[in-house]
Amino acid sequence: VSAAATYALVFFPGCMAIWLCNASLSIIRGTGDMQTPAVLLLLVSVISIPLSGGFALGWGPLPALGMAGLPIGVVLAFAIGAVLAMAHILSGRTGLSFGGALGRIDIGMFRDILSVGALAAVNTLLTTITIIMMTGLVGRFGEEALAGYGLGARLEFLMIPVIFGIGAAMTAMVGANMGAGQVDRALRVAWTGSCAAAVIVGGIGLLLAVFPDLWLGMFLDPSNTGALDAGRSYFRLVAPFYAFFALGLALYFASQGAGHMVWPVISSLSRMAVALIGALILMQTGGLGLRGIFIAIGGAMLVYGTVIGLAIWRKGWRARA
Repeated sequence: VSAAATYALVFFPGCMAIWLCNASLSIIRGTGDMQTPAVLLLLVSVISIPLSGGFALGWGPLPALGMAGLPIGVVLAFAIGAVLAMAHILSGRTGLSFGGALGRIDIGMFRDILSVGALAAVNTLLTTITIIMMTGLVGRFGEEALAGYGLGARLEFLMIPVIFGIGAAMTAMVGANMGAGQVDRALRVAWTGSCAAAVIVGGIGLLLAVFPDLWLGMFLDPSNTGALDAGRSYFRLVAPFYAFFALGLALYFASQGAGHMVWPVISSLSRMAVALIGALILMQTGGLGLRGIFIAIGGAMLVYGTVIGLAIWRKGWRARA
């Protein structure tokens, strides 16, 4: 608890650097430049590792700050990325001009941004709440169960950047086509990218459903039988549904470009409800214990991808949900 509190006290105030970096990179992507954000994010990823290790363990001239050093390295890396991204924008190489920008601001701009951004933030909040609730339920079964679930959930989180790589491009491409009135083309972009994300992430999920120790073995010794059993159960019951998770999240990014965010929020609400209610029923009434929670998590992913997929397939962004 003490280590987590130390980490959080540094990381959460430093989140502004992460937000500035990603917001600036989104501006660059909106101009059609995908290479520069990719290079800058790669730079951030590469330097965050030695910076975190250096500040935590005192490598070279850096002070040994222990647990506090880990988030300092991450925040500092994103701060560097934010400075470089904003410098790139201000240099004019994106084609954007800031001369007289303040005079062109009107309330309609904020309305347009928040009509998408506010619902997108709600969607992210619902996803986080779902994971927190599931972690709380798993924690009832002890530290070993929590460790096994944590490793599984961590891999799920690592799939998000894979989907984001496709989704960020789709947001810009779908937005451009919707703005040009090319709704059918925007839908083709959305389905092509989303199905590609589902195949990639779903393939990883199926592999780990069959061979869970490929991931778990990197972190757990064979003697950690309790954690291994929990992790294996998670992957066998949840990982086969990774494709639906990827499909839903990729369509969420596409929906941002289309400016239709109601169904992504509905799908996240459905996921949260199925995960929580399903877990409680299967864990207690069904007598499945920890396996019941994992079954509910997998089922919630299935609902998440299916709800948003069916909504877009039926409505096609031609009318607001």
